[in-house]
Amino acid sequence: VSMRGNQPVVHRVTAAVHCNMPINPRTVEAQVQGGMMMGLGTTLPGAQITLKDGVVQQANWNDYRVATHADLPPQIAVHIVPSADPPTGIG
Repeated sequence: VSMRGNQPVVHRVTAAVHCNMPINPRTVEAQVQGGMMMGLGTTLPGAQITLKDGVVQQANWNDYRVATHADLPPQIAVHIVPSADPPTGIG
């Protein structure tokens, strides 16, 4: 992580997942990448959930910034822990 002005810049994200025996490792990787995007997206400017008088101000997606692939760091790594345990899924 480095700083751009007063904003942190993430350069690399790495995740490891144990989901028993993966039937389709590419699907597992995509699922984990989606979770990374949603998690990092909550830190973006404009992604805050705000309240006014106890009421959420963001009524729909047009009032909330959703992360896109352009917001992700250039280096993303997903490591699937090898396992011979029976498949259970990742979702």
